[in-house]
Amino acid sequence: MSEMQYYEVRADDKSHADRWFLGEPYADAKEEIDARLFRYGQPYTGPSPIRIPILKDGTAVAFSLAAFDMPVVSDAVRKAVGAITSQGYDLFPVAVDSRKDAYWILNVNTAIACVDEARSEVQKWAASDGRPDRISAYRSIVNLKIDPSRSCGDIFRVKGWEVALVVSDNIRHALEGISNLGIIFKPLT
Repeated sequence: MSEMQYYEVRADDKSHADRWFLGEPYADAKEEIDARLFRYGQPYTGPSPIRIPILKDGTAVAFSLAAFDMPVVSDAVRKAVGAITSQGYDLFPVAVDSRKDAYWILNVNTAIACVDEARSEVQKWAASDGRPDRISAYRSIVNLKIDPSRSCGDIFRVKGWEVALVVSDNIRHALEGISNLGIIFKPLT
């Protein structure tokens, strides 16, 4: 039996160069929520997001990496992911400006230590960088590769490099059938 294949979700789909760009969510008319809170690989416990503004109008896509790469997904994506797994994420319903379709913030709340440092180009913070709070933490990762033997689940963040949103081959296959998806999948294994 072969190992599960994993992919990083990227917003590099050149066929959707004219896509919209969504901003940070709001809890009410004035209270903006920091979008980075939805990409730390942990549960979100702040005020309920209710609205997301469109910062750059364009083609609506089913899977957006909005401000600070916060995942915002259509109902079709929500259903496709939910058909594969109910673990590793939370969903928050939001209105996207005046659009009638249903959208959701997809908060992937699981982070797994799975970087294959031997196959990735990894730079870590050093004492000489002047950030004693970050020593030995990842400073950058180029050409990220993960170790599938340390990976589990169908959707997760990479511990220590939470900017990477990872999905299994199961999720990738389910999402590829959705029109105007707006993302690509970069192989990590």
